[in-house]
Amino acid sequence: MKNKKFIVIDPSIMDFRGHYYEYAAHVLKAAEQAGYTPILVTNRRFKTNDSMSWETYPVYKHGFLLRLTEPSWYRLGKKVFSRVKAIAFRLKISLIFSSLGFLWSIRNQFGEYLRLNWLTLRLDPILLLGIWLVYSLNLARSLKNLLQAILPFQSYVGHLWSRCKDVFKTLFYPVLLVLKPKEWMVYLFMDWYKMRCFASDTLRLADKVHLEEDDIVLLPTMSTVEMLGLLIAFNKNPRLLRASWHLVFRRSPYQGEGQDYIQQSDALLPLQNSFLRFANSLREQGGKVYFYTDSEELTNQYNRLGIVRFQTLPIPHTRPFLKRSELGSYPLRIIYLGDARTEKGYYHLPRIVGDLWSDYVKTGRVVFIIQSNYNISQGEPKVIVARSQLECYPHDKVVLIKEPLSSEEYQNLLLSADINLLLYDRTAYYARSSGIFAESLSLGIPVIVPAGTWMARQLVGEIYRYHESLRQTMKVLKFRSGHELEWRTHLRPELNPFVEGKLTFGGEETPSYCWLAVPKLATHLLITFMFPENQQGASIMLWIAQHNNKGQLLSSRGFIVDQDYTKRVASAFVSLKKGVVKIWLGFWNALGGYSISISDIQIEFLSAYESSQQVPMSVVGLIYTDPDEISDLLREMIDNYAHYRKTAEMFAPRWFEKHNARHLVTKLLDCVGQDQSLRSQDRLPQQIVRTVKRS
Repeated sequence: MKNKKFIVIDPSIMDFRGHYYEYAAHVLKAAEQAGYTPILVTNRRFKTNDSMSWETYPVYKHGFLLRLTEPSWYRLGKKVFSRVKAIAFRLKISLIFSSLGFLWSIRNQFGEYLRLNWLTLRLDPILLLGIWLVYSLNLARSLKNLLQAILPFQSYVGHLWSRCKDVFKTLFYPVLLVLKPKEWMVYLFMDWYKMRCFASDTLRLADKVHLEEDDIVLLPTMSTVEMLGLLIAFNKNPRLLRASWHLVFRRSPYQGEGQDYIQQSDALLPLQNSFLRFANSLREQGGKVYFYTDSEELTNQYNRLGIVRFQTLPIPHTRPFLKRSELGSYPLRIIYLGDARTEKGYYHLPRIVGDLWSDYVKTGRVVFIIQSNYNISQGEPKVIVARSQLECYPHDKVVLIKEPLSSEEYQNLLLSADINLLLYDRTAYYARSSGIFAESLSLGIPVIVPAGTWMARQLVGEIYRYHESLRQTMKVLKFRSGHELEWRTHLRPELNPFVEGKLTFGGEETPSYCWLAVPKLATHLLITFMFPENQQGASIMLWIAQHNNKGQLLSSRGFIVDQDYTKRVASAFVSLKKGVVKIWLGFWNALGGYSISISDIQIEFLSAYESSQQVPMSVVGLIYTDPDEISDLLREMIDNYAHYRKTAEMFAPRWFEKHNARHLVTKLLDCVGQDQSLRSQDRLPQQIVRTVKRS
């Protein structure tokens, strides 16, 4: 009886560091426990060692990221071209600030310069050359004006010259095609080159690993370039299709969020047609190919394309929660993990450290450990400046790790963390997952994340349940339901947005709002409502402005409230300022200008039973709407750290039960058993073409 094989192919694995290897290692261990023979296929740079318990084949030439796909000759050419540009720039600057450059800058005021400096003027060769150049330029300009005055049929000559330029443009169109827009043809060629390399490398792998009927092949990081490379390999060697192939796409096809998708349909035509070509070809051959993402938001985006059926996989590189040592003395270890990248919010760190320096860092209550290796060789501009600022702090208070971490070093640092900062860009991570976030939750480490992201939506269910529990632990001083309040539409006070138990509002320009009177002794405000059934994944902005009895503004802050996928109920818990007597409460759609309706609005003013009681604002982690809030939220977490750690540790087993490698392997086997591959789907058109009507 032949052993069933489970093969993980990831060309981005070049060493034992990073999430690419962690992902593969966890999945292969789970596959081995399920009775499969584990096989790892990596980049050619990967060096195997005797400690590995599975077969390894370093086959693939190029990784997933663009900077890894650039051929060596192209990288060398860019380097040489960059060096030439730098030399030319230095020569240009030297010329500008030379005597000749100065004379050129005053060429239109040369007579005045001579008049003001005739007593100190020295007639050197440079000055004489400058005088001659200015004279020649003025003479040429005068002759040009004369020719324009005496030349007949100027409009005819201009028209003729315009037609001549059209001929030259047509003649040199192939050259312009390559040069404009900048480098697009180069990147197109690199994608084609990478696709062909991926195909040939896959065929080379087939010669080393013979695939059979029950084998499973998983590619955890895919793009259409690798997918079409697979298609070439399948066409050349149909024996590859004996196994089932599982392709995971982890990058967003759409940019932005919400209504932004509608405007991007034409830009996604190449992506849709790539899937069409792959799907139709594989359906004819009867291949068992399955498509996945690792977040519900990404799955919805890819299914929105309407070509192939996508499903959501759990995140496998997590570890079962182990009770860590009891909370002891300070300092708390606040960490930032991952490359120093603009996309991951590294540039926020200097301001955060500065805000907490006097009260928390300098006093020894916390220490920052920050992974600070660049994701590209020279580093991104914002990141370079931020790292330079962080280097000014004492190295025992702000620890910078400037080299990539091995798997063991990364794991040890994560296990030692008390708080993990994930300051990712909201737009980039609206649908994308985060392995560091997933690992932190499985280990019971409290986190701070941005609102409106996949990460925030993983926390909101637990946070909303905590808000519900506050009704039992705090006094309810005042309760108002939505129909009791006087709602208005911004700039249209005559329009009542509250109709039949639902509050309707649009984007930032058209919020719906009301005024709330604050009872004495109230310390917190709890707002609860229900999202609409037909708008899954919505996000709502609540704006709360607090005023005192003189009408002065005490605080004004917005909160993005994300929808929990398991329930429609959402809530916001707000701390009230001392002396507040009235509140302006506004609602608008955080994802676009389109209208959205919410129902079952409840407003509750709460107070702690004991005046000395400090009420934590959240559980497991904290979510910020604006980066300026991060420092305050970090103070909140440090001051109530025992609470956040306890709730994070209670949440960890439930998180790991959902996100683990065993669950992922089971999901793949279920898909094969249910035959949800391409061959089971409806026939699709050969190509999607949209035409633009001209008026």
